[in-house]
Amino acid sequence: MPYSVHVILVPYAIIAFLLTYSLYLASDREAWQDVYEEGLAAFDINYDQEAEARRARRHTITSTPASGPRCHICVRICASEFGLRSHLRSHRPSVS
Repeated sequence: MPYSVHVILVPYAIIAFLLTYSLYLASDREAWQDVYEEGLAAFDINYDQEAEARRARRHTITSTPASGPRCHICVRICASEFGLRSHLRSHRPSVS
């Protein structure tokens, strides 16, 4: 999205506040650094927590579907017809 469109969508009060706040921080370099470092630390902590939650969710999700095509040999439930055809290859006798 072009920046000009973004600026139009943001209310002018917010733009005025951000501009005023950024000028205030620019005038006091130490305050700006403190705000920057606190924000970065909070972002890092939040990012790490969200990444850990994603990892935990990935490991707890079961991949067995509740319904779908079933194997007529072992009654395994597959997620799709293609998955069923692939699974049925495991029941073929091996050719040596």
